[in-house]
Amino acid sequence: MKKFEETEAYKSIDTMLEAYRNGDENLDQFPDSIEKQTLLQTINKWKSEMSNKRLTSEEISELSEKLNSSNEVEQTRIILDILDNYDTSSDELKEIFTDHKELLNRIRKLNKN
Repeated sequence: MKKFEETEAYKSIDTMLEAYRNGDENLDQFPDSIEKQTLLQTINKWKSEMSNKRLTSEEISELSEKLNSSNEVEQTRIILDILDNYDTSSDELKEIFTDHKELLNRIRKLNKN
């Protein structure tokens, strides 16, 4: 039995992923195949799930107010909820986290252990 890394399907998917990362979002350069269809469906499902996890500006403002008016235990709960359940790439969200940098560093330190 071949190792997973050596199969043609794996090589094909790896090549398609590389093309996707390089901007071929529909994988137009590849012929239709089960691998292509599955990969595109998986990517679209993931993108859909991630878009549901974005916070609006209003939600970010509310979280900022909550964080600033809460005690440290509640702040930790809010921060962990955000990190575990939402897309944290927003600049606004990063700005909020900057205000609580010390607490974030302690959380990260505890998570490493």
